[in-house]
This record gives sequence, structure tokens and C-alpha cells, in this order.
Amino acid sequence: EWLLAKQNHALEVINSGKSLDSTLAVSSFAKHRLRGQTDLSRLLSTLDALTATLLDLFSLVDSKYLLGGYYSTLSLNACFLRGLDRMYDSNMCWMLMHTDTKHAIPPPMEETAHVGGDERNDIPAALMSDIEHAFVRNKDGQFIAIDRYLIPSEKGKQVIGILGDGYVPITIEKDEKGEESIRADFTCSMGNEVDTPATVVLMKGDQSYDEHYFKRGEKYKTPFSTNGDRFRTLIVLCENLTFDKSLSRHPPL
Repeated sequence: EWLLAKQNHALEVINSGKSLDSTLAVSSFAKHRLRGQTDLSRLLSTLDALTATLLDLFSLVDSKYLLGGYYSTLSLNACFLRGLDRMYDSNMCWMLMHTDTKHAIPPPMEETAHVGGDERNDIPAALMSDIEHAFVRNKDGQFIAIDRYLIPSEKGKQVIGILGDGYVPITIEKDEKGEESIRADFTCSMGNEVDTPATVVLMKGDQSYDEHYFKRGEKYKTPFSTNGDRFRTLIVLCENLTFDKSLSRHPPL
């Protein structure tokens, strides 16, 4: 019904002499798709995909028991929308949502269907390390780490990469040809490896990195990516850190 309502609204906009891209669109993607158009046909596949995703999400929210995936952002969002009081009505929400404790606390054994008997103390430590990763906020609250990966690099090497969004201390400089370089003004540390170099990879837009990272979207008063083409989603590469994959599937944040 809401897709049909969108179509009708688009028709009203066109009949009133206004353009779809300036009236309905917010993101650069939508503006580009709707520029010069008289209907929503160029956006229908995107709208259909978003509709299906939202329907899937809220079917999970309304379910009596959520059987989700540890590494699924969709499952994590369903956990958040279900709330803390329902986190044990799931195979994994309690592993990702532990606001009052540093580590996840397993559900009471008498309320657990899939673990019992002598298995009560056999939850692998590596599993607990793997799943305690989602949406970690740094101390000043300016940056949220969303996930971390081992990224294949040259000569079979794997580099630790952190995907996140927000403000981190970086310097963007231009050379004599006007080409930009990005320097991370912070370091990577893990265990006994302290203050190793960090590399920051930013999203590329139609303007300079400096424009999209520092200047766009200032009116929204937030350190994170916003409408208005502020691109602060980034990957931090910790190229000199070493990680023993036998300990856990992914490195800790």
C-alpha cells in the first residue's frame, strides 16, 4: 500500500509542475535516479528491496522466538527493536546485548532448550569472542566500530580491518597536483603490539575527501554520516598487527 501511495504522491508532484528529484529525493542516489523523470520506475527495484527487507525485519521483531545469525546486521537490528526484556527469547540476542556487563551472560540453564546437562560450561571461549563485536563506541562517542575483518592483502598476507562510521582524527593533504592523501593521526594496538601505524580508507564522492568528510552536513550537529553528502563511513587498516586465527574467527575490537 505504501508503494502505491508513493506512486500516487509522485504523480501529484508531477501534475503540480514540480520535479521529483527536488521534492521527493533526499540522498544523492535518489536525486540522480529521479532527475528528469516523470514516475518512480528507476527507483522501483530499490524500493522493492527495501520493502522486502523491512518486512523481513519486523517479522523477526514480532516473532515469539528469534533464531538469528551472529554476524547478521539484520538480526542485530531485530534484537535492538525487540528490546532488552526479550533478549533471552533468542539464540543470539543475549550474546550481542549486554549493556551492564563487559561479557555476555548465558541464559539460565532451566530456560535453555539447546544447551543442557554437562554442556553448561562448554560454550567455547572463541565463540564468545567472535560474537562480542557489534557496534562498539569509542570513549569520546565520536566513532562507532560496526565490524572487523581479516582482509586479504599482497603475498597471502591478511590485514586487520575495522569498518565503522563517525569522526576519527585524520589529516587530509593535497600535493602540488591537487591529489589528496589521508593520514591517520592515531595508531592501532592489540595485546603486546602497541602504537602500530593505521591507514584510513574513506568513501569517495563527487567532491574532495576533505569536502565530504569535514565540511558537508555540518548543520546536522552529529559526528556521523548524514544527509547532505557527509561521508564518514570508513575502514581502518591495522597493517602491522598480527592475529592468531586459531584463537578466534575474527580479531577483537
